[in-house]
Amino acid sequence: MKRYKELKFEDTTYTETYKINEILVKNGFEWFLDCEVENVKLEITKNTLVFNSGVFFNGDWEYGVFRDGQWKYGTWNGGVWYNGTWYNGTYKNGLIFNGRFLNGKIEGGEIRGGDFFDIQISNEVAINIEQPSKNSPKPQQGHPINRGQGEKVQFERSPQEPSLAESKIITKFERFQKF
Repeated sequence: MKRYKELKFEDTTYTETYKINEILVKNGFEWFLDCEVENVKLEITKNTLVFNSGVFFNGDWEYGVFRDGQWKYGTWNGGVWYNGTWYNGTYKNGLIFNGRFLNGKIEGGEIRGGDFFDIQISNEVAINIEQPSKNSPKPQQGHPINRGQGEKVQFERSPQEPSLAESKIITKFERFQKF
């Protein structure tokens, strides 16, 4: 498989790896060269790197926009996440509008939508979801606050939920039922 499918830059589409790498370096995105990726469609618009599709296997994402694709593992340092599937890694800061987050941790930033499954969300994260997805775990189960109102829904973190500092090793078994 190829590293890149294409890069759109200044009304031109490039497909040659050496030319794409050259453009990325000239525009301050040399950090992306250290990332392990496959079949990526990129775009540079308004001095911002946009990941339109492909697979991000590993690396440190510095800043940009993730529109679609698969994130297997790595560290997200900043930017805007619009869509795609997050399999594992650390999301340090940024804005999440949508997507599926399956594992890993979110340490900072703001969540405005998406589906979140087995992922640790720090108390430092602002969660402002107007319309929760029908597929995501219900943050208000047992707490019918704001139901039927047009106000923003806030996730409620249960008192049992550990903070990121406490979650290194979890040995609490209160949630298990005895039969």
